[in-house]
Amino acid sequence: FPKGASAAVEDRDDHLRIIDNSLRKHSGQGIYERIFGEDVERLPRNVHTNTRWVVVSHDKGDTTPASVLGKEGPVFNYGNFATLAQFRMTWDDFTCLPSKYSAEMGSDREARVKLLQEVTDNGYVDETSGIVRVASDGTRFFVPRYIVWNTYDDDGNYYGQA
Repeated sequence: FPKGASAAVEDRDDHLRIIDNSLRKHSGQGIYERIFGEDVERLPRNVHTNTRWVVVSHDKGDTTPASVLGKEGPVFNYGNFATLAQFRMTWDDFTCLPSKYSAEMGSDREARVKLLQEVTDNGYVDETSGIVRVASDGTRFFVPRYIVWNTYDDDGNYYGQA
């Protein structure tokens, strides 16, 4: 995978709080409830170190179709342990990866563009049809269900997508 400049979040706990709050506003349930159930203490380390549920986000880079298919576009800025394991990457490598490279060339990237546009337009997508993604070594893996949502900081400014 080609590497860009690092987009890594500086404060992972605060970042998780922001993307969790955004998901809760869109769907009524945040990350913690979806992974651990309703009566869970919200400890960021439990999400950061989770090896079963992928939690990933990219920065607020341009998500227009021309940009996402071209050289520009969002860069991953967060991935928990499950994400790094699936993509077979380190934190430093993953957070320099333009997110378009998570999908194969051709129809998978075009489907990704449509997905990101739908999220941009509607704020949130909860999909059960699954998608295929590509690890750093070229291995393909299937994601059976995924939720993608727009994220907003505490002031209501667009923050990216998770």
